[in-house]
Amino acid sequence: MRSMLRTLLTLFIAIIFAPAALSQQVYLSGDLAYVTPSNSAIDVSSGFGYSAGAGVTLGDYIALELEYVALGDFSVDGVEAVEDGALNDLGLGAASDASVTGFNTSVLLRWPPNEWDTFYLRAGYFTWENELTLILGNSVGALEDTLTREGSDPMFGIGYAYAPGGSLSLYIEYNRYATEELDIDVIAGGVGYSF
Repeated sequence: MRSMLRTLLTLFIAIIFAPAALSQQVYLSGDLAYVTPSNSAIDVSSGFGYSAGAGVTLGDYIALELEYVALGDFSVDGVEAVEDGALNDLGLGAASDASVTGFNTSVLLRWPPNEWDTFYLRAGYFTWENELTLILGNSVGALEDTLTREGSDPMFGIGYAYAPGGSLSLYIEYNRYATEELDIDVIAGGVGYSF
């Protein structure tokens, strides 16, 4: 947790003070996303998420960004909470609802071929919290419990931004979050505003 706070504080300071030193732009961004988690052992539903962030451009080709990311709520089936054996003869099954949220710190390598278009690659770390609601039961009844897990894992992405003029930009991007148990694919569309 301390390393996450240090990383967030460092990036926040860079976002605030780098523009004054480098005469560059600070920007805010927000998007809506379609989120598809995948795991070979379990069946996970897709859903909708969002992110909101701030960043700073360091010249034409590099940007630093900090985002709050909410990857949505998912239903999980096929969780093997009870091993095969005597208990499973009772017809016990398990399911889960999960939500993944966290902070993403990333570096963007940008290529602006002209004043309107920008293509970019993104790489960073996603510091996440996963809240699981486990349900174990059969036709007679069910037990329910909530667990919280935390971690930091890499993420990467690719995107395109179009600036029609002024301070406004529109963007679309694909990101992959590689957490411990799930690979999460995100297709997002959003709006940015530069100061």
